[in-house]
Amino acid sequence: AAPAKPVMLTGAGMEAWEEGSDVQMRREIPRPRNAWLESACLDQWPASARWYRSSPMAAQTNAPLPEGLEVGGYRIVKKISSGGFSIVYLATDEQGQSVAIKEYMPAALATRKAGELQPVIAPEHLNTYRIGLKCFFEEGRALASIYHPNIVRVLNFFRANDTVYMVMHYESGRSLQEHVVRNRSKEQKDVLTERFIRRVFTQVMNGLREVHSNRLLHLDVKPA
Repeated sequence: AAPAKPVMLTGAGMEAWEEGSDVQMRREIPRPRNAWLESACLDQWPASARWYRSSPMAAQTNAPLPEGLEVGGYRIVKKISSGGFSIVYLATDEQGQSVAIKEYMPAALATRKAGELQPVIAPEHLNTYRIGLKCFFEEGRALASIYHPNIVRVLNFFRANDTVYMVMHYESGRSLQEHVVRNRSKEQKDVLTERFIRRVFTQVMNGLREVHSNRLLHLDVKPA
């Protein structure tokens, strides 16, 4: 099958993505104007399905996309990380530039084995999966309008393999958790110096302030 054509996040492209979606998603979820985006999405979820708020994530680990796969005009290089909602990949675009791609793959709702591309969703989870997919799309729409040095830039958004993908600038480096572990192994007196904390956490807070000023909530700030 031909790879999915990327759909840009602005203008008519956004509407074309919604109109041309190969999955049926609920369109009544409101745009994030006078309400928090997360709250707008949460209001659409059945109370019994709000597993990510009140219950631990499913223990299952879904298989990532294979290295070298072309999807949406991008080539997967490797998996960077994964969590309860998504899998993040290092990839390259058609010009060979590195990007990060976030794939909507909620572990509690969908399963995917090695060698498979499309997730398997049980019938009882299908509606919740679709609503979450719509919220993921709205998150990308909102983040694409934010330009800030402490927020990763969203470049593109496309659908493929019965899910959706958010393309972002790739920021090389290491996580705070990796930094702490590395300094511990060196038996340094101060794993995190005051100077480091002031410099890094000021940037983190600046990014969060910008997100909040755009009426968004992060809900997943962590050192990993």
